[in-house]
Amino acid sequence: DAQYDTQSDDYIKNIGNRGIFIQPQHPYIDSIANAVWETSDHSIIDYAYKCYEYVAQHLTYHLYLEGLLPLDTVIARQGGECGDFTTLYVNMLRNKNIPARHVAAFTGDNQFHVWAEFLLPGYGWVPVDATYKNGDPLGNYFGEYHEHYIVSHYSVNLSINCGDGFLT
Repeated sequence: DAQYDTQSDDYIKNIGNRGIFIQPQHPYIDSIANAVWETSDHSIIDYAYKCYEYVAQHLTYHLYLEGLLPLDTVIARQGGECGDFTTLYVNMLRNKNIPARHVAAFTGDNQFHVWAEFLLPGYGWVPVDATYKNGDPLGNYFGEYHEHYIVSHYSVNLSINCGDGFLT
């Protein structure tokens, strides 16, 4: 297994806590991350893939139109929108010190979407979309991204103008 450059900007910016959204040591995250880790071969790529499957299988998609929900709300509801699926995924990876981030994007016709990326040493950022996997269990949205979005941000805590108002 390749090792992370723990001094790199990518590592430093995409690891650890980020307020109410990213709390990788949350007791619930710790519990599910440890359970998934034990089913993996303890490699970054296998664990990341098993987390992708876990999130797609264990969350329910709900269109709340409330914007990105705090981690505690995602846990309580056991679901949410694309950003909420991403929040659970990012937290699970960061729990094992794997840099991961939200990718917020939009189209020209005011559609928006959020998916995750994780940093794989020696390769770079790997896209992962557990929300699409949830809607299409036979599809593969790990390491590939086929949609046509314009990335607006790599993080949480942002507002996106969706035509009908702002989602935060």
